[in-house]
This record gives sequence, C-alpha cells and structure tokens, in this order.
Amino acid sequence: MERGPTLSLGGTDGDGRERPGARRAVYDNFNPGPQHGDRIARELPLLDGLPGLLPAAAKIGELLLHYPDEVKHGMLWFSATEHFGEAVARQALTEASETDARIVAFLAAVEAESARDYRDSTTGLTYAELRPLLDGPRPRRLDIWGAKATPNELEAAARALVATEDPEMQLRHLRIFARRPFPLEPGPLLRLAEAGETKLGKAACIAASQICHPAIRELALTLMADHRQGREWAIAMLSENVEPGDHELALHWFASEPDRHARHRLGMDLESLWERHPKPEAEVQMLETVYRRGPCCFCRDYTVDRLMELGAVSPEMRRECAHDANDEVRALVLPLL
Repeated sequence: MERGPTLSLGGTDGDGRERPGARRAVYDNFNPGPQHGDRIARELPLLDGLPGLLPAAAKIGELLLHYPDEVKHGMLWFSATEHFGEAVARQALTEASETDARIVAFLAAVEAESARDYRDSTTGLTYAELRPLLDGPRPRRLDIWGAKATPNELEAAARALVATEDPEMQLRHLRIFARRPFPLEPGPLLRLAEAGETKLGKAACIAASQICHPAIRELALTLMADHRQGREWAIAMLSENVEPGDHELALHWFASEPDRHARHRLGMDLESLWERHPKPEAEVQMLETVYRRGPCCFCRDYTVDRLMELGAVSPEMRRECAHDANDEVRALVLPLL
C-alpha cells in the first residue's frame, strides 16, 4: 500500500523526474535524535509510501551505528508493518541493505528486538521463576509481569526489592511496579527516589506515582520545588493523592516547566488528573494550556477533540489546526471549516 507520490531513495519520483525541492528538503534535513527520532521517522512512509521507509530507516540506522544502546527504532518498524505488511516492508529493507550499511544496522536492530520479545515473555511466571531471569540480560517486560502478577507474587517481588542492596537489582525490581502499586510501606521507594540524577531515582519516582500515601504527595512537592529528575511524574503522584487546589497547582507545574520532555509527561498526566477528578469549570483553561504548551503533536488530537466536545474551539484554533502536523487533528477540524 502506498500513500502520496511514489518516491525513490535516490531523490526522483516514480517516473524518474527529480523530486520537488520542498519534498527533498524534508528528507535531507531530517536529523533525528536517538530517543524520539523513530516517532518522527514513522511519518515519512505515510508521506511518500513504501519508498519513504528507506531514507527513514537509513537515518535511524546511522544513529544505531554510533549509539547502539541508546537509539529507539520500534515506532518506525511498527508503522511500516501496519501500513505495508511485515513481509513487504522487510523485503524492501532487505533489498536496500545490499548497498546501505545504515539499513543493515536498522534490520539487525529489528531482528534483535524480535528475538528479545520472544525471550522476554515473562507472563504467567511466578516470582520464583522470574527471579533467575533477573540475573541475566534484563527482561524488558517486567512492567507487564507486574501488571499481571497475583497479589502474593507481587508482594514477593516487593520484599525482594527491599532486601537487595545491589543498584542494578533494585532497578530491575522497581520496573515491576511501573503499573501496579508497591504493596508495602513506601519508605524504600522514597529512599531510592533520593538517588538523584540516575535511572534508579527515576524508576523509583515512576513506581511511587502508583501509590496513594501522604508521603508520596510530599515527594511530588519536593521534586517540583527542587526541580529534580523525576519531577515529570509529580502530577501523577498528585492524582493518586489529590487535595483541594491541586488542579491549579498541577496546571502551574505544567505551564511553567521549561524542559519539553518533562512537560510532555506532565501534560499527559494533567489531562488524566481532570479525567479522574473532574473540575468542569476549569477544564477548558486546562485544555487550552495543554494545546498551547504541549510539545507533542501526536497527543494533540485528544486535546482538540475534547475542546470540540465542549464547544470551546475558537475560529483561530480551527484555522491553526487545519495546518497541524498531526493528520488526525486536521481531520477533526475539517468539518468546522
């Protein structure tokens, strides 16, 4: 399946004509970063059909050659298989890999991911069966194991976290509690959250955001006051421990956050806070703030859709959304134009 004009990797269209300068510039100037580049790269196949996959994969593959342990590529591959089918996408990449080492690197990462997915299937294991796996390469699905574990198995994992002093084992156990509340007193999580600018501290903040406890609310206030790593989970912590005035506080945190990545997480949890604890008289203000300050075009369709439900999309916003980078946002406002 193809969308838009059929373009080749070499810069010409399907009839051999030179690709228009504006379109070519999109590819030439696409300079992805290691963490979120695949989210942008996935748009290129949607723009130009299957041949758009090749320059996108090449750019991500180039990153993989330099930063093999840091680069995310899954969204591009997922998008390609969704729109073209796995066999077709793999064949196109395999043919291109014969002359492009960058695409070789991208395909190798795809194969490694597939092998890890098979190996890392931990669903249904008891904690006693899971524990030996934690001594080897870290299974990537620990949050899913935690989400599906029985209360007894989850408590066994919590007690093991409390007992270990090995930072790597603490990190692996913390990831079990990314979707389920830690079933013991939160003191151990609070101490680990003090780890500072480390993966361990951030993982402890994520786990803490699942817990209803006064100490977690205090942690949220401290994280934001000290501008510490993990503060992007502060609104989620408030949502579990909400008090009067928290809607205004959370909105202030989001609107004043200078880091766009932290603001992205805060924005998602801000909308979730209003869903779980409605405050109708302030919802439009919140949504308009998320629309203006939110850094993610992929999240914007929910915000615009909700504003439309509330009848709060201004003519100016409609005109602006008609040119939004998110095609779903453009589709939402089309009937209003």
